[in-house]
Amino acid sequence: MEKNLEVNIAFRIWNQLNQLESILWDRYRADFLNLNLEQDDEDPSYDDSQDVDDPF
Repeated sequence: MEKNLEVNIAFRIWNQLNQLESILWDRYRADFLNLNLEQDDEDPSYDDSQDVDDPF
């Protein structure tokens, strides 16, 4: 695949994902925050520090 075409496709995918993230966040903001709080309440001893080292 031509490098310029690959970069163009990658940018378009990234851009679409950002738009999707924005739409989902706007629609489900309260639900996401509540879900996050519920998960914290379920296991407050959960150590998510390993997630900091994992870029994905």
